[in-house]
Order: sequence, then C-alpha cells, then structure tokens
Amino acid sequence: ARGDAVGVEVVGRADGRESTEVASRRVILICGTDEGPKAVTVIRDIRNYILALRPQRFQGCDLAGGLEELARELRANSFLSVQLQVEGARPELSASQTVEILHIVQEALSNIRKHARATRVHVFLSETTEGTVLEVVDDGIGLSVAPSASRGNGLRNMRERARSLGANFEIVQSEEGGTCIRLVLPVQPA
Repeated sequence: ARGDAVGVEVVGRADGRESTEVASRRVILICGTDEGPKAVTVIRDIRNYILALRPQRFQGCDLAGGLEELARELRANSFLSVQLQVEGARPELSASQTVEILHIVQEALSNIRKHARATRVHVFLSETTEGTVLEVVDDGIGLSVAPSASRGNGLRNMRERARSLGANFEIVQSEEGGTCIRLVLPVQPA
C-alpha cells in the first residue's frame, strides 16, 4: 500500500543520503497528506521496535525501576492513562529473570497500545505467598480470538518467556472488560 511505502521511504532516506533536516521536512510534508497518520504510525512503530532491540536495554534494572520506565514510555507514546502499583517486599530476582519479566510486560503494553483500544492500563506487581505476581490489566475491547489462536508472535513470545522462567502465565478477560495478563513466578526454595 502507498502508506507503507511512504513510511519505508522516509526511514530509508534518513540514512545519510539526505541531511536530517531534509528528511525531517519530507516527514512533515508526508504528514500533511491523507497518508500522514499512517506514515507517522509506521515511523513511530519502527523507531520503537529498533529501540526495543537493544539487548542491554534492561540490564542492571531492578524490576520496579524497569516497570516505571515502561510505564513512562507508554504514557509518552500514547494517550493512555497508565498506573503502576508495587506492593509488598521487592522480589529478589536474578538479572535474567528481571529482564525476561520486563520483556513480557513490554510486549503486553505494546499489544495494548496497538490493539486494545484501551484508555487505561494498570500494572500491578506484588510479592505474595504464591511468589512474584505481575498483572497487566487494560479496559480495552478484550481479545477477539482465543489467546491460543492468535496469529501474531507477541502472545506466543510472552508464553515462551514465562515458560523459560518456570512461571504460570494466563490471559483472561479483565473485570473492566479488557484483558488481564497474569504472571506468577513461584517462590524459589532456598
């Protein structure tokens, strides 16, 4: 489609063949056309995808700090109201467990932004007798297909990450009518 080609053209032209100023003007010109909203979305999605590929992105983060960073990014890139709530003692997780959990939350928030048509997102982190419990809840439209029938990679990737952690992972309808993603990382024996 023309909109997709426009987005790719803009990204491709910012590679040094044009000055950044010229490429920026090209983006502004395209954004003033009927294809503008789609071009802006394509550019934002590509930028966010590239930024998310940084392998060291969450290295050195504690779980609560990483969740705050993800909530802040979602607020900045959307019109969603994002609430983060951390209860109980901070879980003692390894660096690799923390990174895996943060990638699961990142994917969940990305799916909410792209598909849920939500206005509010709540991220809850607690330490209970079950273990570390994380919930990402939105007030969107819910899932139109069973989570296991989804054609995308996001839900599958979240499940695989949870499995690698030995965590319980479920996707259910939230009380608000949207979606609740729940991850429980059981207490590890000492």
